Amino acid sequence: ILGLLNISSSLTSPFQYVLNAYLTLFGVVTVLLEADMESFGRMKVLGKLKPFVEKYQMEVFNRAKVLTELRGRGFYYVFLGSLAVTQCMFCLDFVIGLWNVLMGALCLMMSFGINPANHMNPNQD
Repeated sequence: ILGLLNISSSLTSPFQYVLNAYLTLFGVVTVLLEADMESFGRMKVLGKLKPFVEKYQMEVFNRAKVLTELRGRGFYYVFLGSLAVTQCMFCLDFVIGLWNVLMGALCLMMSFGINPANHMNPNQD
């Protein structure tokens, strides 16, 4: 969001500005994808926004059905993470991008029937 507020950067580095706009838009979509409406409704301040958020969450679910499935969401997170890691090396965007790529890879693994939890055995001799 901060990258979008810097209007002068749209003149000096328009590619960076457009990339920030995409990342902001995709971030809003991600929040709508992952928002738990029951928990959201219990929050004092944010609970008042529940009808608004729920309406747009359903819009995302209806218009982008592929994101409601593990495989589609996995590819989405890998794509989003690959955009974020290009922002800089070892900054917050880079770390967030790596996290998104990791979550995307986990979603893809689970969509193909591989449950990572089954491969983690702390009591292995």
